[in-house]
Amino acid sequence: MSRLQLGVGNTFFGLCMLRLCTFGGCFLERDGRRLDAVSSQRKALALLALLAESGDRGVTRESAMAMLWPESDEDRARATLRQLMKALRDQLGDPDLFASTSELRLERQVVGADVLEFRAAIAAGHDERAVELYAGPWMAGFHAKASNAFEQWVDATRDALLADVLGALERLARRAQAEHRHSDAARLWRRIAALQPLSDRVAIELIRSLELGGDRTAALRHAAVYEALVREETGAALPTSIAEFVSQAEGEPVRAANRDALVAADAPAPLPAEHVRAPASASASRVRLVAAGIAVATLAVVARVLWPTGAERASASAPPVSRAEMATVVSSVAVLPFASIPTTPDSVTGDPFTDGLTDLVIGTLGRIPGLKVTGRTSAFALRRTSFDAQQIGSALGVAALLEGTVARSNDRLRVVVQLIGTRDGFVIWSETYERPLTDLFALQDEIARAVASALRLQLGPAPPAARPTADSAAWSLYLRGRHVFHTQFGPEGVSRSIELLREATARDSQFALAFAALSDAYTRLAIFGFAPPRPAYAAARQAAEHALTVDSALADAHVALAHVRCVADYEWDGAIAQFEHAARLDPGNSFARAPHAICLASQGRFEEALALLVEAHSRDPLSTAVPNVRGRVLVSSGQPEQAILLLRQALELNPLMDVAYQQLGHAYLAVSRPADAIRAFREAAAISGARDSAHLAYGFAVSGAPDSARAILEAIRNAPGAAMQLPVHLAMVYAALGERDAAFGWLDRGFAQRASFMVGIKSEPALASLHSDPRWRALLHRMRLTP
Repeated sequence: MSRLQLGVGNTFFGLCMLRLCTFGGCFLERDGRRLDAVSSQRKALALLALLAESGDRGVTRESAMAMLWPESDEDRARATLRQLMKALRDQLGDPDLFASTSELRLERQVVGADVLEFRAAIAAGHDERAVELYAGPWMAGFHAKASNAFEQWVDATRDALLADVLGALERLARRAQAEHRHSDAARLWRRIAALQPLSDRVAIELIRSLELGGDRTAALRHAAVYEALVREETGAALPTSIAEFVSQAEGEPVRAANRDALVAADAPAPLPAEHVRAPASASASRVRLVAAGIAVATLAVVARVLWPTGAERASASAPPVSRAEMATVVSSVAVLPFASIPTTPDSVTGDPFTDGLTDLVIGTLGRIPGLKVTGRTSAFALRRTSFDAQQIGSALGVAALLEGTVARSNDRLRVVVQLIGTRDGFVIWSETYERPLTDLFALQDEIARAVASALRLQLGPAPPAARPTADSAAWSLYLRGRHVFHTQFGPEGVSRSIELLREATARDSQFALAFAALSDAYTRLAIFGFAPPRPAYAAARQAAEHALTVDSALADAHVALAHVRCVADYEWDGAIAQFEHAARLDPGNSFARAPHAICLASQGRFEEALALLVEAHSRDPLSTAVPNVRGRVLVSSGQPEQAILLLRQALELNPLMDVAYQQLGHAYLAVSRPADAIRAFREAAAISGARDSAHLAYGFAVSGAPDSARAILEAIRNAPGAAMQLPVHLAMVYAALGERDAAFGWLDRGFAQRASFMVGIKSEPALASLHSDPRWRALLHRMRLTP
């Protein structure tokens, strides 16, 4: 077969049969299809990346050996390199994979690489092509057991390529500015801002382009986001030029003189390349937008928004439709967090009242048959971004966005909402509502009906607007409690949420929504071992049952009780039936799908659980809980390679998610990568402490380091109260050490206490060594599980 070649300068690329993709990850593809067998071999990919990046220079065998096998002597390393090269030739079916030269080089007519295409485009001045090729940080998320020199080389190359793409983006942005294409300039400066979120120079340019393009609202929004980010990360104040613009724009309309000054303002000179690289502390592989610890949007997500896949590009390039046409095809919508006016220092993490109104609208829209509504987690994760409608639509997979502002004055409420098509950014519908605060609950229903009408969907006959409580103080306490529940996940946050929700229910004993929320909070307290589980579950059960006594049609209450019946009562059939009933009452309730899937997987019903989690991901694509639970189910069902990919995605969304590191460790063990497993368990233990230290001990036990495992066990037993909260985790370690009596002793304690994670023992691979013991069958019988 002849190999077609495309040239830029002296570089050949483009239509090669094999192609190494290194931006946003690292994998090999043939004719556009990923080769999973090779792409899972870390040393093979590391060698290919090393050679691809070196281009025509090549790499000496000694350098490759030192970087990839630093622990081996020269003869052994040379033999290993030779074997790896032969294995790659055999696997890929091409004896000409490597060039016949003294230096190691890839044969450019056989295998191409995006990094070579990128560098050729930069050298030729083809900035648009370079930006298109940059699908995310170079080698993002790639780890190979190699030398420090290899890791340093990856970091240095990643930084250099980042500097190149920033330069290309800035040249394109300044060209657009010079040609008065301000919308294009703003789009490009947004990409730069995603890569350099703390740069005042970039923020100023983006705000300038938005203002000159006539989108003052977006300019002010980005100024507020930038101010919050800078204040949180550095404690610095806004640059004078941004502060003056905000002051002018929030007052009288900007006068012509001020607008002219904005145009004529001297832009800071571009910084030298060495100053535009991402700081090492950011790992150069992701950009975190932290909002008081509740949402971590990483560059992996940004890349999927700003550099979409080929299919997404094709969709984005489709001809725009009219507003009327849009209204006939929209069947999916995301409700972005409404903004409080005026903006307060707390508004970047949400105002409980405004967030509460957003939740009410999401809930009402979610009950419309045929309408897909993005889950709360994903919608709220984008609170602090400056993405436009098309980018958000691409990230969330929706055709329309509902956004709004809320202003309160004494006992009056003013809400401005608009529905925007994500394909072309057209406003499909907008409205302003001015109501007394007492009409809040009727208002959310009115907004939902107006949205449904704009989308040409039917809500059916209008029932009386639900009013959860007539006590405004109870409502305020409920909103604050739910706000803490959604934003503070540690023991102090859960306890504070319970305190606020108990106050709300004390004021109104008929406040079913608050009782359901209180049940959720008590369940979280028990599941994560923040308190003795049995009394916490009893309180959760009581609150959920009371909520259903008040309102038997409240889906939130059914979900809360189903969760308790699963994790504490082991009433499997009843719990599943109740989850399913809640889904019928409220199809848009994305919060319910993860515990429902856990309940299914705990019985070994893996396919049903995975199907539910795939659906959950489609509705809530930026949720961190969904990929974590899905990864857990994949590990339990014997699909660890898929689990690794998903769990890495979860950690890209939230690098502080200890349970994802925990499950990642078990996935690595399942594919015989103990060193990677130990690293993952260490990360989990560094975040959460004793609970994940037990998983680290398990990792040591199955990796041939029993003394290390026992040392951690001793430390856990000496920690006040830790051992009593971790019986399942300790049982795993003892099972790995071959001490069955101790393992069953801890499992018996776990059953008696309804301990954290006891619900999943049947599907827990770490306990597989106990299955042949008669005590295992007896334990499952007590839990109403079939062996």
